[in-house]
Amino acid sequence: MATLTVQQIIELVTREQDIRASIARVARVLKVGGLLIVWRALRGGAGAAARLAAAAATVATAYPWLLRATGSRWAAWNGTIGAGLALAGGVPEWLASYVAVEAAANAGAGLDAAVGKAGPRTRVLLKQAVAAVLVVALHQATVKAGLASRALFARRSFAMDFALFYGVWNALSLGRMAKQALLGGRRVPERRRATADADEELAPNAQHLVRRLRELNELAGAGSERVEKLLGGTVGRNFTICLKWAIWRQTVSWLFNCRPVRNVGGSQKVAVIMLSFLALNGDEYLNVNGRMLRFLLRSVVTQLLAARDPLLRPLLMVAGLNLEFYFYGR
Repeated sequence: MATLTVQQIIELVTREQDIRASIARVARVLKVGGLLIVWRALRGGAGAAARLAAAAATVATAYPWLLRATGSRWAAWNGTIGAGLALAGGVPEWLASYVAVEAAANAGAGLDAAVGKAGPRTRVLLKQAVAAVLVVALHQATVKAGLASRALFARRSFAMDFALFYGVWNALSLGRMAKQALLGGRRVPERRRATADADEELAPNAQHLVRRLRELNELAGAGSERVEKLLGGTVGRNFTICLKWAIWRQTVSWLFNCRPVRNVGGSQKVAVIMLSFLALNGDEYLNVNGRMLRFLLRSVVTQLLAARDPLLRPLLMVAGLNLEFYFYGR
């Protein structure tokens, strides 16, 4: 499922609308944010859920009206943000960190383009180095263990780590295969139409037989190809890569939980994690996804915000949203 980016949210919020469109937009926002509102109700009661719903509806509809009233894009945008924050009654750490990291990523787009000109293995090594730094920073910043901290530092057996990696990898691979199969199925009618003209040249009695034989051949070929991909790709390739990631995760867990090395300095821990990457890379490098790096960075920022003045969260969020608005209007 595609992630809704801050730029897409800005596009939705700043779109021109009339009263009927405003009502429809509020309904869509409340429908999409229903799970978040229910979660807030369970955590903070009905009052918190009502404030969140009112804030979402205000953010979804206020900008065009404020723009007409003030004549300034920036005044309308900051008025919309201010009204939403006032009605929400607070900003959670994860939301402030998400907006801040997305804004920083857009600001560093030029650096990302420069790194993209390097060779593929150089790019992977750079991402591994960034991941090593973020892992150590996350452990040092952790106040209350979140998802990333539990995934990286919790004590688990090697078999459990491998089972988790292997299950997730295979599920993703099967999902991609199913998507490809659906897309391929849409192309089958086109291929059949392309061969229909050739079938017309055959005798009427032979046309039916040739078409049935061709359909059976397509089904058999597609089935054998999918089985081959399943066995060769999912079972074979995923086994090796998941084995490597399980070993790497065990190394990280040992580094932060074992008494003799627990008090080693941060730079030494970064070096050990990077050495574990280099030792496990082999012919197929352990590629750290860019989205995973953003997730790690968001986790670090979330932990840092949890240990600081709560006033910093709305300030960071307003700064990030204004930076994103600047990039959107460029």
